[in-house]
Amino acid sequence: MSTTTKTNNLTSLVHELRERIASSSSSSTPLNSNRENDGALESRFRYVLPNLLHAYVVPSPTANEREVIAVLKLISHTARNFPGVFYHGKAGAVLPVIGRILPFFAEPTFCSRHGVIFETVQSLLSLLRTGARDSYRLFFMDAMLAIEDIFYVASLNIDSSSTMESDGLTLKCFHESFRGDSSDLTCLCDLPANNKPVDGPGILINLLGTRRWQPFATWIIKLLSKCLTDGTLYVEGLINLSFVSAACSLLCYGDADLHMACFDFARIMGSMVNFDIIPHENLILSIYAILSEDKEGLPVFRNVVYDSSMGACLGILHSSCPDVVVKLTAAALVNIFPQSMCRTKSQELKVALCRVYIRIAKTCPPHIWRPESLVHTLCSYEPCFPLIDCFQVALTILDPDRVGGSRTTNDVSLDLSTSVDNSVENSRVGEKKACP
Repeated sequence: MSTTTKTNNLTSLVHELRERIASSSSSSTPLNSNRENDGALESRFRYVLPNLLHAYVVPSPTANEREVIAVLKLISHTARNFPGVFYHGKAGAVLPVIGRILPFFAEPTFCSRHGVIFETVQSLLSLLRTGARDSYRLFFMDAMLAIEDIFYVASLNIDSSSTMESDGLTLKCFHESFRGDSSDLTCLCDLPANNKPVDGPGILINLLGTRRWQPFATWIIKLLSKCLTDGTLYVEGLINLSFVSAACSLLCYGDADLHMACFDFARIMGSMVNFDIIPHENLILSIYAILSEDKEGLPVFRNVVYDSSMGACLGILHSSCPDVVVKLTAAALVNIFPQSMCRTKSQELKVALCRVYIRIAKTCPPHIWRPESLVHTLCSYEPCFPLIDCFQVALTILDPDRVGGSRTTNDVSLDLSTSVDNSVENSRVGEKKACP
């Protein structure tokens, strides 16, 4: 078939696909007619799809971004609206297509389009979940193992500038998902030659340098998080300690995007999965380290979105951790409480910090949670209503009859009164206070 004929067929198919999607919500067309037309359209698309995949969806730094993204968007729409094209989620039809797409997460030239790539993989995984649950579970396990391998790659700290790009740092992963079966009549494509191992099943990914492995890790963790939010029942019994430890430990090596992926993953794990395998203490101390990293201002990677993701994670972790972890991390968190409340623009982080402070106050003695630290938070330029709850809890614990007056055994009441007096004396009427 000539190139012109292929192009004409594809153009005709795309136009027909758009018309069918647009009319699918209309009730004016008889249901039986729709089904017959869908069947014909699905057959035509199965005929064209292999050519599209082999011609355009080839992971490479030189791949044409516009063409690749156009095909991926078409695949995503088709998976959602015409699942019959992929035999309603059969593994042989879905997994090889995913295998051609995954390596794009490790291509720096496609970094700005990773969101579109993620949506396409997500659409295909949704089909796989309903059509081949065992294969879906295998993919989930392969993704967990890939994160463990990526953590090892990150710990090697190999600089891409000191290694030839042609040499690469190739990771063979997803061994169970991409075994391949040449006799499977539902198979729509094969893995790209550059990503197909010669020594067994799996897929090869070049992870040389942070510009490759960090985005790949970020989006694989996001895929795993999406699998969890789509229903823990589908992946019940698969999550293990080594994977969770590796995923959370990537906080030590990642950039802002990977950090947020780890925060979201830990939040989802803490709120949805009934396993006591989350390293609460290490994660909380990692967040403390980030909050205290720069005492002169926010680190460049922190913004409202980042802080909100971190706040949501901290809130879930701290509320679900044992009391012993609260006690072990209390001093550190109280130490950065005033400055963090003052500097962040994220209301979600402020709310989380206040809830953290309240639990510490209810769990630890006053000399640990230092009531006077609440006064320092008044320096914030913006009002924070959750602080009211902090003051109410502090006053309830200290006994209102003694606050501001008598000296207690550990001088907590005296310290609080003195702090208030000094704060008033050191500030002029109408003058904003500086952050500590």
